[in-house]
Amino acid sequence: MKTLASLLAFSLGASTLHAATTNFYDGTFNPSDWTNYDAPTGLGAPTGCSQTFQVLTGGNPGAYQLVTGTYQYDPFRCGDSFHINKNAVFSPLRAAGGITNISFSIDTKTTNVALAQELFVGAAAFQNGAYFAGPPLLASNLVWNTLLSISLVATNFYKSGLGVVGENRTPDFTATAAPISFGYYVAFPSSINPSTTPEPV
Repeated sequence: MKTLASLLAFSLGASTLHAATTNFYDGTFNPSDWTNYDAPTGLGAPTGCSQTFQVLTGGNPGAYQLVTGTYQYDPFRCGDSFHINKNAVFSPLRAAGGITNISFSIDTKTTNVALAQELFVGAAAFQNGAYFAGPPLLASNLVWNTLLSISLVATNFYKSGLGVVGENRTPDFTATAAPISFGYYVAFPSSINPSTTPEPV
């Protein structure tokens, strides 16, 4: 298995209907503060697609979260790898207001040169048992670089996994919505030559 990406300083600001701003940030990446989920894109449920590790030095600056991945081919293909921060939770009911927009920043460095043009990251949300991915950002940089998504609204996110006719495919940012947890996702490459067995990337 080869290193796929090194991530971050994670920060996110949620602007509410009452003009207040809630900010989330993590520059330490304590493993107990994060949950990880590999979303399938094919049949069945992939396992072992991604792993995360806390690295205390060498970040931008200080600690960072190292993400490694193994690409698996259909019918057990790995999709987006979601990483949600347990402390980055926004409750519209408790805040007495919905979310008007979100700004997201992440520091990234790709360490696998072969995948530099195929690796994407972006803002992620988790609500009511569903994972949502924001606009993809190309993480082709081989040195630390800050990537930004500004003024995202609910319709900028899409629900991970296969859909159902009539299903709402975006998170709920309204004032009566269920709590929302935030983090980031990594989009695994899709242009590797076919193989009959899982292949490390």
